[in-house]
Amino acid sequence: TAYRLGGDEFCALVGGEEAVALAVVALREQGDGFLIGASHGAVRLDDAPLTVEQAMLIADEGLYRDKRTRSEPGRKQAHDVLMSVLRESEPGLEAHVRTVAVLAKLVGDRLGLDPAALDEVVLAAQLHDIGKVAIPDSILRKAGALSEQEWRIMRQHTLLGERILSAAPALDAVARIVRSSHERWDGGGYPDGLAATEIPLGSRIVLACDAFHAMASWRPYSDRRTVEEAVAELQAHAGAQFDAVVVAALIDTLTAERQVVEEVTAAAA
Repeated sequence: TAYRLGGDEFCALVGGEEAVALAVVALREQGDGFLIGASHGAVRLDDAPLTVEQAMLIADEGLYRDKRTRSEPGRKQAHDVLMSVLRESEPGLEAHVRTVAVLAKLVGDRLGLDPAALDEVVLAAQLHDIGKVAIPDSILRKAGALSEQEWRIMRQHTLLGERILSAAPALDAVARIVRSSHERWDGGGYPDGLAATEIPLGSRIVLACDAFHAMASWRPYSDRRTVEEAVAELQAHAGAQFDAVVVAALIDTLTAERQVVEEVTAAAA
């Protein structure tokens, strides 16, 4: 028995592992200049009494684990290329995004993200500024306040980042996090005006970590703040700009991980 679950997913009830292998082969296609693969997950129904929902959940987890394994080489290659582009176009951004990624990993771990989700958040933190390679230097490096027209251009960077990342299918999930990395908890962010839990958790983590490091770093348009001042600013805007739970996890991280605080302070100097 086999049926379609969605646009690109199928479910089959088969008699053994050989039949599973045949089903995977049947979903693969190769031709002149293209190769379409298929990931899969399976569950043995005779191992233990399972409900339909439990069996589907186990098989679905196996499917996404296989997807991640298959996409990892392509994702790493795309990541390395994009980091090179970022480094060449704006050397100053590389140190910033790497520090944000360190913070995002610690915060995500503290919030209990599973390894796959944590990996996506770290990649998104490293690449959340990739869209800025398409923003004019006159705006990126402007010492004074941006005009409304300049802000409209600047606010395109998350959409540009999503577009760049989506060109590599292995980075689709990362691209979605980057798109929403400037949404606000109160709905006043961009580009979609999402609010609260409508915003992906990964995006909320990246936003808070990015804001903290931006405040604790020297920028041409603002004075550098101390770690304590940056933390106070995050707390003041928790529940409005930032997810209060994420802010609490970030502050706990900065308190518990003294080495990280020192690294962030050094990078900001």
